[in-house]
Amino acid sequence: EAIDEAILQAAIIAGQDVVNDGSTASTPPGSSPSPAVPAIPQIQVNDRPFRTICQDGFDALKSSNTPPQLFVRACRIACIEATELGRPFIADCEETKLRHYLAHAADFYELSARGVRKEVPPPLDVAKNIQARNPASWGFPVLEAVVEAPTLRPDGTVLAQPGYDAASRLYLVPSPGLEDIDVPEQPCRDHVEVALDVIRDAIGDFPFVDQSSYANAVGAMVTSVCRHIISGPVPLALFDATTQGTGKTLLAEVIAIILTGRAAELSSAPNDPEEWRKQLTSILIEAPPLVILDNVTTTLDSGDPAKVITGEMHRDRVLGKSQTVSVPVRCSWIATGNNLQLGGDMARRC
Repeated sequence: EAIDEAILQAAIIAGQDVVNDGSTASTPPGSSPSPAVPAIPQIQVNDRPFRTICQDGFDALKSSNTPPQLFVRACRIACIEATELGRPFIADCEETKLRHYLAHAADFYELSARGVRKEVPPPLDVAKNIQARNPASWGFPVLEAVVEAPTLRPDGTVLAQPGYDAASRLYLVPSPGLEDIDVPEQPCRDHVEVALDVIRDAIGDFPFVDQSSYANAVGAMVTSVCRHIISGPVPLALFDATTQGTGKTLLAEVIAIILTGRAAELSSAPNDPEEWRKQLTSILIEAPPLVILDNVTTTLDSGDPAKVITGEMHRDRVLGKSQTVSVPVRCSWIATGNNLQLGGDMARRC
């Protein structure tokens, strides 16, 4: 009996209740059960001032935004979505999406004259009212980009914890296989040597013309990994060759896999300046970590790519809408092609 009592006391200290058959119960003796999950807000949407209904909906939305799902980006409410293949990207939270989040933040209902309650969906006008507010009053976290592998914060520390990071304004969504990477905060010389060996194994077989070309390939790789500690713009990396099939696109793919754990999404270089503008704006709104212009066959000489490569912010009209958007430029750039030709000021931006 003394032994049984000692085991029981030890179990209580450990936070578990040992029962006779050796299993464990969820509630230790003498402790109170876990508190019930509080009910979500109940919002009546009729026979009340519209401003009060909107404020209640907004308050419920803010209270439910832990951990953050809604963000502020380019003076718009944004959220993180994913393609059917799992690639995360930043999307505008339009009225329909905002109603989805409102439906999870509160229950909306109407009350008849007899006091009968009727459940209703979140009113569209409430979602529009929230979007019409001053962006400074939203109070949602500011989001700059989504990353899919551990990266560096501006202060040099390592961001490895999935989710939103307030210090860097980044959201880490690890790709499959990259969830448990252990990145040392203070790497030693051995870590550096092993990392260099991995890089040599990854790109050592590419037919570089000389040592400087190899060094620039490593530089393009490191720049992409360290992009978020660089406050200003980064140059466009050119992967050039005289013949086809030398591995230019494959080299860009290797860098993309290091950044995201998946194959790159390749873009083409438009011929028309208007198409350049539309393509770059759409890309920068989604905030990919790496933009690859593959198999460039025309001379790179356009004002829009020159502007975004050397700029920190890009402002343009949203495709299909009569409104403008201003987004940060936080990606790295790569262009591949045979005998690449540069025009105008592009050479000093590459």
